[in-house]
Amino acid sequence: MESKKEKEKIVFFDEFAVYERPSIFYRWAEKNTRPEVPSNEKGGRNKLNGMISVDVNTCLEYLKLKEKSKTEEVSDYFLQ
Repeated sequence: MESKKEKEKIVFFDEFAVYERPSIFYRWAEKNTRPEVPSNEKGGRNKLNGMISVDVNTCLEYLKLKEKSKTEEVSDYFLQ
């Protein structure tokens, strides 16, 4: 069995978004199609981007909510 480095971790990671109010205009579509969904939402909706990971060995969860989810924010998340 190989030994892992002292600070090395194996994690599963995912990103998601949480909106201030639900949307009734979202729906699934068949693969390689783009459905037209009528909507009267002109101002958009406020949202937070979430990043979550789970350490495979300890089962600890790491959650962070940010206004943006650009490369810099994701990199900072992994550094923390």
